[in-house]
Amino acid sequence: VCIDRRPEGVSAGFLHFDNQKTMMQLTKNCISRGCKHILLVCGPSAYSCEQEAEAGFNKALTEHPACSGTVLHTALNKEAAFRAMLLYLQKARPDAVLATAKSVAAAVLESLMLAGLSPSADVFVGALGEDNWDRQSDRPDVLYTARQAITLGKAAAAQLFEQIENPGLPPREQMFEDVWLRKPDPTGQKSEAQLFDETVAEVTARYEAQGEKVYFIPIGGSNELGILGYYECAQEIAKQADKMALINGPDAKK
Repeated sequence: VCIDRRPEGVSAGFLHFDNQKTMMQLTKNCISRGCKHILLVCGPSAYSCEQEAEAGFNKALTEHPACSGTVLHTALNKEAAFRAMLLYLQKARPDAVLATAKSVAAAVLESLMLAGLSPSADVFVGALGEDNWDRQSDRPDVLYTARQAITLGKAAAAQLFEQIENPGLPPREQMFEDVWLRKPDPTGQKSEAQLFDETVAEVTARYEAQGEKVYFIPIGGSNELGILGYYECAQEIAKQADKMALINGPDAKK
């Protein structure tokens, strides 16, 4: 089972997010903010995920002929993207820059600041992000989306078990929609906690409006119910350790 990048010449299952739709939405978000010239910084076009993002970018611009766009292909690493951005900024100044990876977005931010441009006041920045528990590396003035690894991981495991149990099944493709992680805070006055709480409230309201029952589990299970879970876990570990004589037995560490 392959994830994110479509395999060429290989008979395998394929799981990916709808990068085309997500980038189209992200581009339209820029346009709704009044951005007229938008720059997309992405990886090699040989990668299927980058092809899809570029297709979504171009589709959004086709629907808004008053706006123009440029695609800047670079390697998917911070150093290459930084060099490419500096060279581009010597020739033009975009109203918005979109990136297909967090590493590329970090390079965009540094190049903008080196050029004397503010990522919040002068140039809007958006990126396809990778969801994780640590938000310290996220910038509050960047609009990130969240490609949740656990979504693809669970689906990949299910498809692998399915193929093991039924070897004759042909490989299949599964596509998942991305989710918006949070809105940027151009003022820089809101804390990480405030931005997170606002996003949770918005996503919860969206699903409740669709008739879904939503239960929010905080990061690390850090609420009252989560604390009870940790307490029961500690009790279970203590019982197992005692049964295996790891606490009071002859092999216990002094």
